[in-house]
Parts: sequence; structure tokens; C-alpha cells
Amino acid sequence: MYDLTRFRGVAVAAVAVAVAMAGCSLAARGALGGRPSWLSGGDSTMEGGQDAVVGRRISGAIAALRRGGQSDLGVVLGASAVGMAVEPRRLESSGDPRIPGRWLSLYANGANLGDLRGLAELLLGSGLRPRLLLLGIHPGLLARSDDYLSDDEGFDPGPTLQALRSGRVRDARDEFLLMMAGPLNAAFPQRTRIGHTSRVLVIAAKRRMFARLGLGAESIYAPDPDPWTVRLLFADQDEAEEAGAAEPRGTKAASVRELNEGVRVQGLRGAVRDKGWGDPANYSVDGYNARSLVAMIRMARGRGIETAIVLLPEAGAMRASIPAEAMQCLDAVLRDAFGDGAPPVIDLRAAIRDDEFHDTIHPKRAGRRDATAALVAALRALPSPR
Repeated sequence: MYDLTRFRGVAVAAVAVAVAMAGCSLAARGALGGRPSWLSGGDSTMEGGQDAVVGRRISGAIAALRRGGQSDLGVVLGASAVGMAVEPRRLESSGDPRIPGRWLSLYANGANLGDLRGLAELLLGSGLRPRLLLLGIHPGLLARSDDYLSDDEGFDPGPTLQALRSGRVRDARDEFLLMMAGPLNAAFPQRTRIGHTSRVLVIAAKRRMFARLGLGAESIYAPDPDPWTVRLLFADQDEAEEAGAAEPRGTKAASVRELNEGVRVQGLRGAVRDKGWGDPANYSVDGYNARSLVAMIRMARGRGIETAIVLLPEAGAMRASIPAEAMQCLDAVLRDAFGDGAPPVIDLRAAIRDDEFHDTIHPKRAGRRDATAALVAALRALPSPR
């Protein structure tokens, strides 16, 4: 027989932690209505583990370049839509001397501009010195999110049963997990926000500590053996089957382990949690996301790196849902911070047809081809850097 009294200390510690978390959560909800106004930048919306994915790709690129090869480097940095909208191989084959001959695609699922700032610090603090940095964003990334990490789902079996009746097994699994979290949400309404924010702070502290020591991404993350290949968020299996061929060289499907999507996505192609993009009140030139965009551009320019902003393709429904305040905010931020020296903005939002998307922001293969062709044409038309 086991002597359960041996676990008394562990049980007391677990209860103490639970009580503390519940107290903090209830106090925050009581004082703030559940909205994290105590977070200066709002919620981080980047999926867990994406810093490591990006860090490994940076380390892998450093290792590959040290072994020799094309050193005229361009980098495109952004959220997951970057990986789905831009084909590095097509950029590399442009044959235009104004476009770098080697491209590294760095994308992080769900990242807003505040999250991308941390990844830009990782990139710019490494040994990589690209000639051109493209920041692939949506205007909605400027929005402050106060609800993305809120644990407000209740115990409702309806969505789970509906998904099962429709034969959507993955959706049913995710909805079931959300449903089972209902009682836990009532007791610990801020647990996800507290946990995620704590991890973000720890990662940022580690990154900046290594930077102070003169060490970059290659000292933190093991190198990706194939950093140049784009791992697609959505595999174009239907198109590949129709064509009788696999994805073009330089692309492959991402695994669930690489995605680390968690239960905050209702199926891979379902709706994500509200990030606040549709609320005009969430856009501010003084907001953390706006300041992060300015900081990334200044960091890059301080290292002699040419920078441009690429507004990624969006389906018509997405463009219609984004308030005018988003673009107004972007224009004002760049004007106030840089004046006539603002980086060029390449607008690809309407560059492809709605039927070339998997959803509203992730293009299919044909969409990637057309969006990249439009990007190449825009880069060719840019004036030479001063």
C-alpha cells in the first residue's frame, strides 16, 4: 500500500498555487471586467513555440551561409500568411539585381506586430545581415487585442455535437476540449493569459540576456537542417492530386508539431479567436503594435538593412471587415515616425482572386504564384535605396 501522507506536501503546494491563481484571476476580472488593460500591449497572439521555429531557421541559415553559397540575402518576416503568400524560389529566380538572390522566409503563426518585434530582435541580433528585409503584415496586426486569451468558454456541448454530425473530427476534438475547460474557466478566468504572458516574458528576457552577451539565435536554438524550405500551413493536397505532382521544390506541408496550434483554432481551416481587428477603437498610433513596427524598421536601418512593408493578400470578405482606421493608423505611424523617409509600402491585399485562398488570408498554390509575381513586379519598380 502506498502511504498517501508522503504526498501531503505536494498536495498542499498544488492547492496553494490553485488558490493563488484563482485569487489573481478573480481579482483581475472583478477590477477589469476580464479585459487585460493591465497589459501595456494587450494580448500576445502568437502561438506557443513559434519563437523556437523561427530561431532554428535563423540558426540554420547562418550555418548554411558559413558553409558557402549565395550570400546576397533577403528576408521576409511576418505571420503565417507570409509562408503561404510568398514563394522564396520565385523571388530568387527573378534575375533582377535589385532583388536579393537568396531568400529566407520567417513566419510565426498568429503573431501580431508586438510578437514580430521580438522575432526581429532575434533576427537582427544574429549574424545574418540581409540586404533587404520585407515585413509581411496585415493592417489588422496594428490592432490591440484584449480578448484573444480570455478563458470565457462555458460548458456547452452544442458545438461538439454539431461538428460530429458534420463529420469534422478535428473540430469536434477541439470543441470538446474547449467544452471540458468550462468549469476550469469559471475558477481560473485568467489562467491562459497569465501562463502565456509569463512564457513570452521569459523568452524575451532570455533573448535579451544573450544579446547583451553578444550571442545571437545560433547560441540559443539548434540549426534547422533545411532553413530555406517553406513549411506550408495548409498543404495543397487537392491541387497536387489533380496535377499528379507534389508541391514545387522549396515547399512542403508543416506538421502538427511544427504548427503547435492548440485548441484556439476550431479546425485547421476554421475561425480563430477574435484578435480585435474589426474594432476601430483598437487602432492607435501610440499603441504597442504601432510602436513595435517603428522599432523594427529603425533596428533594421540601424544595421544598414533596406526595409519595405508588404501588405499581404486578403480575400474580399477580410478586407471588408477591416475598418478604415487600420490603414489610417498605418499611414499615420509611418508619416509621424519617418516623414518623407518612410519605407515603401507594397500593397498586395487585392492582388489575387477570392477563389485563390484557403480561407481569407492564406493563399492556395495559384494564389502564392500570383502574389509572388506581383511582389516581384513591385520590387522591380521600387526606387534604388539612397
